[in-house]
Amino acid sequence: MPRKRSVNGSGMQPRQRKDGLWEVRYQNENGQIKSLYGHTAQEVEKKKREAVRRMERGEPERLSKRTFAEWAEEWLNTYCIDVKPLTVKSYRSKLDNHLIPAFGKKKLTDIRPEHIQSFINAAVLSPKSVSDLYGLLHHIMKQAQICQYIVHNPCDACKLPRRERHDADFVAGDDFGKLIKSAQKDEEYGIMIIADLLLGVRIGELCGLTWDCINFDKHTVTVKQQVQYLDGEYKVVETKNSRIRVLSPSDWFFDLMKSHRQEQIQQRIKSGDAWQDMNLVFCRADGSFVPQNTLRKHHKRILEDAGLDDMGFHSLRHSYAVFSLEAGDNIKDLQNALGHYSAAFTLNTYEHISENARKQSALNQQNALQKLLNS
Repeated sequence: MPRKRSVNGSGMQPRQRKDGLWEVRYQNENGQIKSLYGHTAQEVEKKKREAVRRMERGEPERLSKRTFAEWAEEWLNTYCIDVKPLTVKSYRSKLDNHLIPAFGKKKLTDIRPEHIQSFINAAVLSPKSVSDLYGLLHHIMKQAQICQYIVHNPCDACKLPRRERHDADFVAGDDFGKLIKSAQKDEEYGIMIIADLLLGVRIGELCGLTWDCINFDKHTVTVKQQVQYLDGEYKVVETKNSRIRVLSPSDWFFDLMKSHRQEQIQQRIKSGDAWQDMNLVFCRADGSFVPQNTLRKHHKRILEDAGLDDMGFHSLRHSYAVFSLEAGDNIKDLQNALGHYSAAFTLNTYEHISENARKQSALNQQNALQKLLNS
């Protein structure tokens, strides 16, 4: 009676083939018979024991022999097909300048937590930059784990440097009014600075706003796209989180837009055949996209004219958020207006402002109650 083979193939003995190599067979977790080869019986027996141990631990049957550089290239081309072009460009830069020089020649299976931790500790970069690199590396290794090219994600065992919290730059109160008045003096791009203070959109969203997105009857503004500068040209892409947002700014915004539209029509007539009909709300004298660096320069000059500290263009977005909270908007409404992925992120970003708003709300309630009780 033939001997029954065990499930894990332990009953299959090594045999030497005609070509001189030794072979041993075993049965994997799917019931398939697999062969392992080596130069000696001891070598193939060792390989079989390792394969059986991996099965017992639930590890992948065959780990990847790819280097990190090979897998990173495959990941970028295969798993980033829905990622925005500018984000892919950023990934490419991080890989070429940091991650591939550090890990590129190593096999995926050879990258250990201590290698990644040493890279983190030695990086001469800001905590945010280190965090961004770690996040990208974690994504890449996580996909390798899902594909069963590695057993564990070595990034999970690493610790990032502490990131100091920095409050967002913004203008508020009297400075908010000063900035608007200073922007009104800039006949070329001041209207865009004012619009951003009233809408709180990102610079690419502002530059990509089209007239069909402004509904003068319903007093709404739809934010559905942004402009990015890629490969030497401006391209219209989806918003950062691929979300369409509907904003309800003040009546004053629509009054400004009506006047601005009339001025643009006159400019269009003046430009004649040179006009590029792109239906942009904000454009250059020929109807084309406003370069974002140009807009940033005008913003800086307007700040100087107003006697305010130098702040990045993104401070306009923060200023809008502060103005909204102080006007009584809640965090959830602000989250939707700004297009943040969660209300928790919005709360964390503007926690100190929302706290002031809550205190002011409590004071207003107290004053209202006192007035009622004394009447």
